[in-house]
Amino acid sequence: APYNSSYTGSITIFGAQLETTATPSQYVPSTASPTSAQVARVEYDASGNALGLLVEEARTNLWPSGQSNFGNTTTQGGSTAATTAVTAPDGTTNNIWAITEDATAGSHYVYTTLSGISTSTTYTASFYLKAGSEDYGFIYFEGTGWSPLERVWFDLVNGTVGTETGSSVGHIVDAGNGWYRCSVTTTSPSSFASAYVSV
Repeated sequence: APYNSSYTGSITIFGAQLETTATPSQYVPSTASPTSAQVARVEYDASGNALGLLVEEARTNLWPSGQSNFGNTTTQGGSTAATTAVTAPDGTTNNIWAITEDATAGSHYVYTTLSGISTSTTYTASFYLKAGSEDYGFIYFEGTGWSPLERVWFDLVNGTVGTETGSSVGHIVDAGNGWYRCSVTTTSPSSFASAYVSV
């Protein structure tokens, strides 16, 4: 939601994921502890021809709370998080969260404190976001040593990346039915003590 808005708009979120990669990998549902993907993927050439099995290192979703507890284990600032009856990109209808702004002017966000973050390491945070009564969302990292904030705005109607701050790089991919897979990639500073991911 716009950082200086006093409008009570909302966006919908699914599939919180944090990983040590330069691009988001296939979504791995997290539970109470980080989980790893056990899914074989096929590599294709530029023409779409299958080249064979794609061999890559294991991926772990480091998001701490698990999607089912997203709204219960995040901290809300000028907003609320509540489950909503919307179909997710994977066809399920459970654990979909609506983030709704309150009527106060200023920033509207939810965040969770991340633990076990390594210094000088590339991280990618990704979420499936869908416009509600608000057309924009953002993802950012924050913490000691990150200056300015590593933030990227996303246009959830036109499917475009907006303003990128710091050294962060944003990507957006159409996931169908109004959903977009939005991600921010950045490198953790050598002196940070804590970090947050907000949408």
